[in-house]
Amino acid sequence: MPAAKSAVLTRIWRKNCPPLHLGLRASRSREEVFREFAERNNDPEIRKLANIFIDSDRFGSSLGPTLRTHARYLRIRRRQGAQEAARKITVKLSFLCSS
Repeated sequence: MPAAKSAVLTRIWRKNCPPLHLGLRASRSREEVFREFAERNNDPEIRKLANIFIDSDRFGSSLGPTLRTHARYLRIRRRQGAQEAARKITVKLSFLCSS
C-alpha cells in the first residue's frame, strides 16, 4: 500500500477505532485486520466499507475516488429512506383525516 494511503488510513482509524489501528501496526496483513473489523461489527455498512478497503488494497486502486463513490451511494440511500418515510406519512395522515 502506498505511504499516502497508509497515512490516511492511520489518521482515520487512530482517532475512530483503536483496535483496528493497533492491528494494522502489529505486522498483520491489512486484509486480515479489515476482515476481523467487519466481523466484530455487524453493521452492513461497516462491512461494505471494510470490503472497499480490502479491494482497494488488493487491486491497488486509489482510495479517494472509491470513497467518494461510496459516500455518494450512502447519500442516495439516505435520501431514498427519507423519501420512503415521507410517502408513508402521507398515507397515514390520509387515514387520520378521513376518520
